[in-house]
Amino acid sequence: MAGIYIHIPFCKTRCSYCDFYTGTDETQMDAFVGALCTEARIRKDEIHESVQSIYFGGGTPSRLRSGHLEKIFDALQQHFTIETT
Repeated sequence: MAGIYIHIPFCKTRCSYCDFYTGTDETQMDAFVGALCTEARIRKDEIHESVQSIYFGGGTPSRLRSGHLEKIFDALQQHFTIETT
């Protein structure tokens, strides 16, 4: 079973207890999403089976705007076989 984990490193505020890589500079979102889509293209040959799960973690993935999510899902669908249920 193949799955993809996508770490979204943006938060509204930085929690003192959090050990994850995160930041609050949301001006970097467009560049981050662009880099993420590029990484999907680069890694397309690393998964040889259909993807059954996509997990967004972070950070706070809900900080992304709907247009960002659309770009991410478009890139994933373009470069991987996504199994739908």
